[in-house]
Formats: sequence, structure tokens, C-alpha cells
Amino acid sequence: MFNDAYNVWSSARTVRLTPWPPGYYDFIVSLPKGSNEALKQAIKKKFGIVARRETIETNVFLLVAKNPSAPGLKHSAATSNSMHSSNGEHSSEYAFAFGNLPELAGFCEGKLGIPVLDRTGNTNKYDIDIKWQWQDKESEKDAFKRAVLDQLGLELVPSREPIEMLVVEKAN
Repeated sequence: MFNDAYNVWSSARTVRLTPWPPGYYDFIVSLPKGSNEALKQAIKKKFGIVARRETIETNVFLLVAKNPSAPGLKHSAATSNSMHSSNGEHSSEYAFAFGNLPELAGFCEGKLGIPVLDRTGNTNKYDIDIKWQWQDKESEKDAFKRAVLDQLGLELVPSREPIEMLVVEKAN
């Protein structure tokens, strides 16, 4: 609900100063405009929670080019986006066509649960198919970061950066 109300695409960019309400909820609105504001007001009324945007210095990963000739970055011949993903017991795969590296950074952010900032400066469109497997003593996140480096030539470098976050708190 918060993502829709406040146009936030990543929960990794949300700071919760109050807990989420338990359960699942629906909200239907059919306004010609102002739907987001109506949803914000409904959340405030029902749960006593509001949110604000604030620039906060926080832990992030910087997506940087380490090996520009890596085999997994293939210039796209597609004319529209498509994607698929699959998960196994100790393996996963993510593939997209006609995507760019900021979109890949967004996927990495969702996978790692920490903001990822694209610092490659690359605006090309790619077809990417990345597969990762993790061992018993390795986390899936570590295996994923290794696959991004080995297959795509892109490194996820830990850093601290000021970024816009959504701060969720009790309403006054």
C-alpha cells in the first residue's frame, strides 16, 4: 500500500519508525485524479501512519563496471522489454531483454535488500541472463554478488551515500 500511495518502487528505500499493520488489505478508488492522495488519507485514517521523503545517508551498493567485456552483457536486438526469473533449492536465474543497467541495479536492490546505485554511466540496452548457485556455507546474496561480477563484469561495491528514503511514522 505504501509503495502505491507514495510512488516508492523499493522497500529497501523505506525506513519504518513504526511497525506495519499486520494482515492484508484492499483499497479501491476510481477517481479521475488524486488516487494516491486518497490512498494516503485512507492509510492515515485506518492505521494512524503517514510517510515523508527525507534524504538520509545510508549503506548502499554502487554498481560499477569492473570487466566491460564480460560475456553476460549482450547488446540487445529486441525492441521491447521482457523478463523472467526462476528459483530453485540452491539456485536462481534472472533474465531480461532490452533492459538497461539502472533496471539491473533495481533488480539487485530488491534481491539484496539494500539500495543499489548505478555508477556505470552506461545507458545501452542489453539482454542479460544471470544464474547463481550457492553452497551450504554461502548465502544466496553472496552467490548473487559473485555471479554479477563473474557473468556481467559488474561489481557491487559497499558505500555510504545520501539518498532519498521514505520515512514511515505514526501520524500526529
